[in-house]
Order: sequence, then C-alpha cells, then structure tokens
Amino acid sequence: MSFDTVVGHADARAAIERSIVTGRLAHAYLFVGDDGIGKRTLAIAVARALVCERRGEFGDHVNACGKCGACIRVARDSHPDVLVSRFDAAAGSVKVGDIRAMEEFLQRTALEGGYKVLVVDGAEEMTDAAANAFLKTLEEPPPHSLLILVAQSTSTLPSTVASRCQVIRLRGLDEVDVRRVLVEQASVPDDEATALAAASGGSPGRALALRGVDVLAEAAALTREIVSPSRDSIEAAAAWYRCVRESNKVTYNQASARLRALLLLAVHAVRGSLRRSLGLPGDGLLREETAAVSAVRAQAVLQTLLATLECLDKKAHLELLLEDLFLRSRIDVAGSDVPIPLNNAWEAVEI
Repeated sequence: MSFDTVVGHADARAAIERSIVTGRLAHAYLFVGDDGIGKRTLAIAVARALVCERRGEFGDHVNACGKCGACIRVARDSHPDVLVSRFDAAAGSVKVGDIRAMEEFLQRTALEGGYKVLVVDGAEEMTDAAANAFLKTLEEPPPHSLLILVAQSTSTLPSTVASRCQVIRLRGLDEVDVRRVLVEQASVPDDEATALAAASGGSPGRALALRGVDVLAEAAALTREIVSPSRDSIEAAAAWYRCVRESNKVTYNQASARLRALLLLAVHAVRGSLRRSLGLPGDGLLREETAAVSAVRAQAVLQTLLATLECLDKKAHLELLLEDLFLRSRIDVAGSDVPIPLNNAWEAVEI
C-alpha cells in the first residue's frame, strides 16, 4: 500500500512525512492503538516509502509508486532491507533469540543502498529479558536504519522500551473510513459493510473478524431484549453470555469484542430513534426494533448502553456486566415516564 493511500491517521501520516522530508526521522517509533486500526499497515507503508526506487520523483511529498521492484518485494514480504516480525499471544512471546535475529538483520549492509527498516508487530509480547536485550539497539541503532514497534498501548511495554521511541498514537477510524476499507480493500458488499462498520468501533480488522457472524441479526435481538424486555434479567444475561462466549469455546477477548460489536449496533439503533423523535435525521440501522421507543426511554437506554461499553473497556466480568445491563434496562422501563433533568441527560449524551 502506498503511503498516501493509507486510510485514516492523517495527523500521524503528516507528522511522519514532515520528518522524512526534513531529514529528521526518528531512529525508533512506537505506533500504539487498538487492534485492527491499521498500525502495521501504516508501518509497512512508511517502509515502502523509504525503499521505493522512485521515491525521489515525489518532491516534498512522501509516497511510494507501488509498482517498482522494491515496492513489490515489500508487498510480498521479500525485500532484503525490510523485515516485518509479527508476534501475538497465540504465537508466543518475543524472546532474546528473536531480538538477536532482528539485530543481525539491522547490522547487515542495506543491499539496495537505502534504509534498513525493522517493523516489530506485537511488541508488547516481549519478555523482560528480550526487552533488556533490545535496549542498546533502540538507543544506538545502526546508521540508516529505522525501527517501528507496534503495540496496543505504551503501558503494555516496559517503560525502558517505550521511553526510547517516539510514540505515535493512532485512533480508530471514522465509520465512513472503515466502510471504505471494507468495500475497497476487502470487497465486502455495501449493506454488510455499513453494518460491520457500525459494529467495528473504528477498527476495520475487528469488522472483518465479525464476518461469518450474523452480527446484525444478533444486534437486533439484543436491542429488542433491552428496549422491550420480556424475561427475567438474570435469565437474559445468562442466555446472552452463552451466546457471546459460544458456550466457552472462545476467549474472553473474543467474547468481549463480539459483545462490543452488538452493543455498538444497539447504540446506533437507539441513538437513531432518539434523533428521529427530535425531528433530526437518524441512522436507519435496526429501525424496526426501536420504532415504538419514546424519547425519554431512548435517552435512558442510550445512557445505560454507553455506561456498559465504558465498563467493558475496563475488562469487566461479562456475565455480571450483562446482568447489570438488563437490570438497568428494566429499571428504565419502570421509570420510563419520569423525565430525566436536562443537565444530567440531554447534555451528557451526544445524539
């Protein structure tokens, strides 16, 4: 992927471009942000821009042609001067031996006369011993080399590693950009891309992981359960817990991501209902499920959903979180005719 065709992350791209053009590129960067938002994609685009055979043709604009031999070799993961090392929990931790192999790569002379670029995706998987072994390279890398570490957060890395890198914080993409990635790069049909983008939380990777799950149908059922409860809250929570955990066949993180997707779609549906009740244009997703919801009820449910998402960010126990969600939604029903003060609700909830 060429540097200027990376979707989103405009501020990060502009900062890196300025550094390249002015010759002030840091020796080590740390890209941090949620899973699936394009951290590795941006890192590889930077690498390609630095080794492209036609890089001098773009003047003060940083880009890669995408067609020369160097660009093609980067895309095929076979460029001799670009190493992308990928690590995750499933593959195991980054050990001292892995660090030694990376350092050996950096010490070799660039075969094509330009930069040597090392991308470490999943840097948070470094053991303490590996991190300590990597410190000298981070402090004094070989000339004309660039290190890009990719991680979810600075807090997941030893402070000694993070402090030796220039940190670039990447945010989730707008829904429009997520949808664009899905349609243009993954050939997802329009309607499905719209639903997946709404459920993604700004992460194209997360959206693609949801393919194969009828997320819209599940979200419709969850939304109905919340806005029009028909069974005991404990029973409902147990049923939805089994659903997202697939009877304990998936990990907590996988179940949490699935629940987040469903809650985000429910937020879309309820927010759309609230906007329409105020005479504003509203999202058409799950419109039927929220058609009979009053403005006051929608307002209360929306606040409950947003609070649930906030708790999910804090690694809450999923079954207890669901019990709280359904209990609160049933309390909302009992008090649905009691208006909530403006300063506590309308101003607090972005609609």
